[in-house]
Amino acid sequence: MVSLFQDSNFLYDWEAAELNNIIEHFFSKLEDDIKNNKLAGEGLTGYLIIIGEMLELMPEQSKWLEYSYKIMGELKENIQYGKVKTLGAFGGLADILFAVKLFNAKTGYYERFLKTSENLILDIAESHIKACQRNINNVKDYHYDLVSGLTGVGMYLLWDEDINDRKKAVLKSILNYFVCLCQDTLYQGHIVPGWHIKYENQTREADRWNFSQGNLNFGLAHGILGPLLVLSEAYKKGMIVEEQLEAIKKIIMIYMKFKTLNSDGVYNWPSQLKIEDFIDSKCIDRVREPRASWCYGNVGISRALYLVSKNIGDNGMLGFSINNLLSIAKMDNRKYLLESPIICHGYSGILAILNLLCKEIGHPILKSKIHELIEEIIKFYDENYSYGFVNCGTVEKDGIKVTEYIEFFDILNGATGVVLALISVIKRDTIWERQLYII
Repeated sequence: MVSLFQDSNFLYDWEAAELNNIIEHFFSKLEDDIKNNKLAGEGLTGYLIIIGEMLELMPEQSKWLEYSYKIMGELKENIQYGKVKTLGAFGGLADILFAVKLFNAKTGYYERFLKTSENLILDIAESHIKACQRNINNVKDYHYDLVSGLTGVGMYLLWDEDINDRKKAVLKSILNYFVCLCQDTLYQGHIVPGWHIKYENQTREADRWNFSQGNLNFGLAHGILGPLLVLSEAYKKGMIVEEQLEAIKKIIMIYMKFKTLNSDGVYNWPSQLKIEDFIDSKCIDRVREPRASWCYGNVGISRALYLVSKNIGDNGMLGFSINNLLSIAKMDNRKYLLESPIICHGYSGILAILNLLCKEIGHPILKSKIHELIEEIIKFYDENYSYGFVNCGTVEKDGIKVTEYIEFFDILNGATGVVLALISVIKRDTIWERQLYII
């Protein structure tokens, strides 16, 4: 493999050496696993994406194209044998389509697969939308969210500037459903947002324990930010349905109402808000301490609001979002309350977001923070792990807090996402971040 960093004037010499070693290790292990048919099923889409991002720098491109055929074969089998259970952008059908489309954008390969599979996702999406509409008063997060729901389909359909009539029809149905989610509804005599997840519709046991009357999810992974991004991006591209802009503004107003300012000058939001707290206008996160993460934290929310403000031309919100991201970048890493190198709720998620902003506005605070984050992530690296990184975090077992280490291979929770975030620091034309909905 050629050095990504041989011509870089950004990285320190020791950073370049470490990152080269990390990337070499990753691809060496990936090659061994492909040759020995030992690929991790949950990592297939990430493997395809990272090969696509790196292919132009590979000295043996034909070899890695052959490896991509093997990965594609397994992805096709997963669809054929019904192993793909959701529509979502992570672990669902949209996940596979994103990976193939990202690879196609870099290489021109697998166009026929895309056309065939797009018909499949449209068929399933049409049925899913009808079911969601029938259950508009009994909303569940997997109906609409990014990870499992319609947000992933919407963001995929919005990728292309010119889409056919059937795609437009499905996208408009998604937009109409998201607008309906934003309409006020009555709950125990109080006006609440339509995206309120009632107690009985909370799918996670922890949520039922923490939210006796249900909750409003503010996060990017499972919350209303996904629909907000789809609504705003569609608006920018002229794909407009009735009351779309009103719905966008209504969600933004809620985020601005329920923000809090900490001692570091950073605005935070609750990850999930008790519906009782919403009714009483109390901005309290009763589950998680405010943290800087992609999935539920201030950095993911701020980046989403930044993109939304650009989409609708709200300069005031744009300035607010940039300033909050810069304030996050000024914080000591220890205050991020993170324990893992991964994308979802780890340091690589912050790196991916702040690196994008750095490419866009080139602020010295961001450049300095990127070096800090690289150093932080490298501390987690261990060649004894299959791909160099694992997901780690504190869990409670029998009343004792212990650190748990789990090897994942996907983009959100595994080593592939970490390595992609590191690659993106130097390689300007990465597009894998589309799947995170941060570009």
